[in-house]
Amino acid sequence: MYKLDCDAYGTEILEYDSIMEALNQNRIVSVKKQPDGNFRVREECDEHFFGSLTREQLKAWGEELIEIAENE
Repeated sequence: MYKLDCDAYGTEILEYDSIMEALNQNRIVSVKKQPDGNFRVREECDEHFFGSLTREQLKAWGEELIEIAENE
């Protein structure tokens, strides 16, 4: 369980099973595998903007997030 301060529907910090669940439920971002094997990364505010990443690109993004966490 993760406690995150990103609740779109109030000011309390809520618990989520995963970070992705929290980001998706609070209409921040979602990542979903598509039938062609790529991954759709979509902002969830109005669901207008999205990008399509290959498996390798999604993994590279994950590595970039790890680097940010370790070096910022």
